[in-house]
Amino acid sequence: MMRRQTLNFVLACCVAASAGSAQMAASAAAAVAAPSSAPADAVAPPSSLAAATHPTTMPLERQAMEALVRHALDIAQGNVLRAAAGFSAPAPLEQQYVQASGELTEATLQVRLAATKAFGPDGFSAVGFSELMEKDVAALQHAKVKVVDPLTVHIWLGSAPVVMVLRDGHWVIDVGRTYARSLPQRIMRTRAQASAYRLLAQRIEQGKYKLATDARVDGKELVAEAMRAARQRMMAATQPSATAPSTQSQLTTKP
Repeated sequence: MMRRQTLNFVLACCVAASAGSAQMAASAAAAVAAPSSAPADAVAPPSSLAAATHPTTMPLERQAMEALVRHALDIAQGNVLRAAAGFSAPAPLEQQYVQASGELTEATLQVRLAATKAFGPDGFSAVGFSELMEKDVAALQHAKVKVVDPLTVHIWLGSAPVVMVLRDGHWVIDVGRTYARSLPQRIMRTRAQASAYRLLAQRIEQGKYKLATDARVDGKELVAEAMRAARQRMMAATQPSATAPSTQSQLTTKP
């Protein structure tokens, strides 16, 4: 099972857009443009999203997959508003996830800017994001795509699908259906990762690291620590309070 399936994908596209790796960006776009379930006579994959055929002329699976790439590229560019528009999240809890994703978008951009300034044009990739790109390009090349109905497409990158839905003429991620079983936990993990990235960006800006590899090692430790803390908070939230009165003590006996 792929860890943090959608999150990894988003970070992978961050590398392609921000580290100046045109070849990797083209690979990601091509992988998405030609999912494994595409018919044999499908239009040849475009070399870039800009060159893609108009969505209405493409099979539904390609429309949904390219929308997923565009959403990731919006996050890569730090465009919080456009990235938020890539979600369908009508419920309050789903909106919390969109907000958490926005925090991660901003934090990732902070790392990119700090790493580029400190370590050069390839700094963001050098602090460890290129590995995510390579893994997720491979995953996209083997993604399973299922058209459920004209308004719904499932994209399988791991053990559960990313649910893409057509809303107002645009394919977007259905947050509630994609993360139906783990939304509160995902919100907490996303915010924890954003916090770790903000701290990493701050340390890079302060000149703590002589080499990008030093930032890479510390960044992994910061994320790991943030995730451990998030797991502890999640476990604490599911445990009954030791100070809560028992059910029996709340009962009253009538004479």
